[in-house]
Amino acid sequence: MVTISTAFGLMLLIASSLTINNNFSYTFAQGNNNTTNVKDTFTISGPISSLVYVPGNNTNSKNMNITEQLNSINKFVLAGNWSISAKQDKITDFKTSFTKVLADGNKRHTHDLINFKQDNNTKAQLTGDNNLSVKGLVDVKLNKDIPWNKVNVDINIEKGNTIAIKLNNNQTGNHFEDQLSMELSLQ
Repeated sequence: MVTISTAFGLMLLIASSLTINNNFSYTFAQGNNNTTNVKDTFTISGPISSLVYVPGNNTNSKNMNITEQLNSINKFVLAGNWSISAKQDKITDFKTSFTKVLADGNKRHTHDLINFKQDNNTKAQLTGDNNLSVKGLVDVKLNKDIPWNKVNVDINIEKGNTIAIKLNNNQTGNHFEDQLSMELSLQ
């Protein structure tokens, strides 16, 4: 039952992030791209504001309604900023910095995603409807240390409303609770 409530919580989180007003900061430059409305040179940035539900072992969840189940699950609050810049289909800069703390104020720590290296098989192109999908490797900082190097990452921006940063869970020692996607709302 915890799996069902966790899945519902993630769906709720995604649906919530889609309803938030878009406050993207955009900077565009003319690129050498012949495809209409596709930008290969750009800078985008935004805030990180999200919840991550942590699966638990609540044995009483069978007797709870979905609201009670969601309320009983530990939640991490994420807050910070991100930015991404590209020039001629190549990511030139990707920065993500956020604080992660349980809703009860415990387990406060910071993360930075640094040293992004773009996969040679992907192009950084922002479509006319503000979609972007790029893969690569990133180092993941935990507070001041870098415990995870060269972690596979997928970065997806959907219609300028959400950014999903998907870190490989196995490469981060399950630190992100086997949730392969951090949905970060763009406000």
